[in-house]
Amino acid sequence: MVNYLIVDDEAHGRVNLRYSMSAYPHWQLVDNGTCADAESARIQLAEKTIDVIFLDIHMPNETGLSLAASICQRKDPPIVIFVSAHHAFALDAFEVHALDYLLKPIDESRLQVAVKRAELLLNQRKRASYQQAMHALLESATLSSNAPRYWHQISIRSIGRIDTYPLDKILWISSAGNYIEYHLSTQTVLQRLTMQQLENHLNPEKFLRCHRRNIVNIKEISGLHIIGDGRYQLQLKNDMLVDVSQRYIDVVRQVCGAN
Repeated sequence: MVNYLIVDDEAHGRVNLRYSMSAYPHWQLVDNGTCADAESARIQLAEKTIDVIFLDIHMPNETGLSLAASICQRKDPPIVIFVSAHHAFALDAFEVHALDYLLKPIDESRLQVAVKRAELLLNQRKRASYQQAMHALLESATLSSNAPRYWHQISIRSIGRIDTYPLDKILWISSAGNYIEYHLSTQTVLQRLTMQQLENHLNPEKFLRCHRRNIVNIKEISGLHIIGDGRYQLQLKNDMLVDVSQRYIDVVRQVCGAN
């Protein structure tokens, strides 16, 4: 049995989600576990054992992100599934940190995916990796500020687990259809994300776009080669060669000259 809580300042949002969750009989709403604000949710968390929280982001007095930050400090934090009617929050932030986000009105098939993912994390006892991913999301959140906040790590979801990789350990990044390939020294990992979504959150002082399909870690560059017919390649310290396109060659030369 999974004990869950709904936190949403809108009554119809709480009712609709409660109705949708009736399709999962092994999920149990804690008592009358619907809360209209963060303060009520904290009381429930202090008094009850809660495995999963459906948490609205935009609430008066205290946002869902603020509540999530305090939840994340607990030794065994409940899994948070964020819920919002607003599209303003960068959905790619949730993707890159492998956390679940539901848009209102909630799509039943998307809810089913979120429920399954939460069950797998709970069954595999992977709350520590989840907690690390949550910390990274909250650090990069920009709801209350337009200032850029660059990501420092990415989290990759696999069956029943979340694996986290520091961005400074990534040698270079390439696109592969609808996915991003992160190339590390010993492995390559995939994530469903576009290059543009990712580039918007990479520190330009540390990562360099050199091709529509490639981004490199600047500290890993060892040289620039001309290979004929206006074609260029960056050589990395591990001797890997990465294609450079004409569109980016001027800025690549500037970076290589500075290094």
